[in-house]
Amino acid sequence: MQPSPAGSRFTLVFLLLAAFLAGSALDTQLLDRVDVANKAWTYQRTVPTLSPLGSDLQIFTEASKQMYYQQNPLGPNYNSPPLTAAVFFPFVLLSYQMGYRVMLVVNVACNLLSLVLVMVLAFRVFAADPGGSQSPVVPVAIGAGLLVAGVSQFFGYALEFALERGNYDSLALTAMLAGVWLGDRFPRMIWLQVLSLSFAAHLKVYPALLLFLPLWRHGWKALLPVVAINTAMLFYFGIHRGQEFLVGLYQYASHPYIWVGNHSAASFSSLVLEPWMARVLPRPFVHGACLAFLLGTTLALWGLGLRKLFRHGREEGRALWALALSIPLMSALTSVSNDYKLVIMLVPVFLAVTTLARRFLETGRRRYAVVLALVLFGVILMQRSVLAPALIVTANKFPVVLLLEAVVCWLVWTGAASPPESETTA
Repeated sequence: MQPSPAGSRFTLVFLLLAAFLAGSALDTQLLDRVDVANKAWTYQRTVPTLSPLGSDLQIFTEASKQMYYQQNPLGPNYNSPPLTAAVFFPFVLLSYQMGYRVMLVVNVACNLLSLVLVMVLAFRVFAADPGGSQSPVVPVAIGAGLLVAGVSQFFGYALEFALERGNYDSLALTAMLAGVWLGDRFPRMIWLQVLSLSFAAHLKVYPALLLFLPLWRHGWKALLPVVAINTAMLFYFGIHRGQEFLVGLYQYASHPYIWVGNHSAASFSSLVLEPWMARVLPRPFVHGACLAFLLGTTLALWGLGLRKLFRHGREEGRALWALALSIPLMSALTSVSNDYKLVIMLVPVFLAVTTLARRFLETGRRRYAVVLALVLFGVILMQRSVLAPALIVTANKFPVVLLLEAVVCWLVWTGAASPPESETTA
C-alpha cells in the first residue's frame, strides 16, 4: 500500500528535519572537534583517542595499498573481509587530510540515509494498517522516533567515536537497511536484495546474520544468489586471501580485546558477571557458564521474536522488525563490539520509540509509557562515554543492548508490531 498525500507531506517534513539534524551535527558538533592538519581529535573528554586521527581508516587504506601494489597478505591483525581492501582503494589515491574528510562526510551521510530509510519503511508499515496512513497519531509517533533516534545518532557518543577512528559501521547499517528496503519495495529482485545484504556482510561480517531474510522469503530461489555472491566477495582476491581472512577471523574471535568500551557479551561477562559469579561457582566453570547465560538469553529473545513474527505477524514490516531483532544480537554475539558500533542501534531505537509512542497515544495504556521511559533511559546510558565516571555495569553498554532486544521482542509478542488488530487477537 502507498502512503496517503498527507503521509507524503509528513515524510517531506521529516526528511527536512533529518537533514537539519545531520547538517547541524556536521557543522557544530563534529568539525569543531577535528584538527586534520595535526591529525588530532581536539575534544578528548568523550572519546578514547588514538594517534593519528582516523587510525582505523589508515589501517584499511594501508591494507588496500598492500593488496594492490605489494601483493602482500593482509596479515593476522587485519580482521576485516578481503572486500574491504577494494572498497577502500580510492582512499589510497587521496592524501591523508582529504581521505579523512571524505570518510567523515561518508559517515554522516550514511547515518542520514539510514535514518531516512528506516523512517520510510516505518511509514510503509503503518500505511498497511487499516486507517494507519490517515491516523494523526502516526506522524506524531514517527516524529518522536525521528527526534530521539536522530539526536542520539548525530549528537551522540557512538558517532563521535566512529569519526575519531575513521570506522564505517554506518556504511554497513545503510547497506543492511537498503537490503531490507529493496526486499520490501522490489520483492522479485532477489539478486539485488542479496547483493546489498552481502555487501554489508563483507564490510563488517556481523550483517551475515541477515542473509536468512531472502532465504526465508524466497526459499530455494534465494540460495543460488546467496552462495554465488558471497563466494565471489570472499574470494575476490583469490582463494588464499579468503582462507587467510577466515583463519585470522577465528584467531581474532578466540582472543578478543576485552575492555569497558567493548559491549559484546564476551566483554561484559569477563568484566562484570564473572567476578560476581566466581564467588558462588567453581572457577573453571565461571567463564563458560556466564558467557553461555548472556548469549543464551540474547539468542532466546531473538529466536522467540522471530518465531512469533514469522508465524503470526503480517507480511508488511516483517523484515524491518526482523532487522530490529537481529541488530542487538549482532552486537552481543561478536567477540568485539567497540562502542562506535552502537550506531547500528538506530533501527531498534527508532522502531521501539515509534511503536511505543503510537500504542500509548492510541490506547492510553500505562505499560507502553513505562516501557518507553525505560527505552529512553537506555538511550541516555548509551550516550555515556567510557571516559565518564560511572559504575562499570553502566559504562559497558551490553545491558542497553540486551534491553533493546527484550523490548523489541516484547513488542512483537504483544502484537504491537502489527497494530492495531493483532493486540486484541493476542
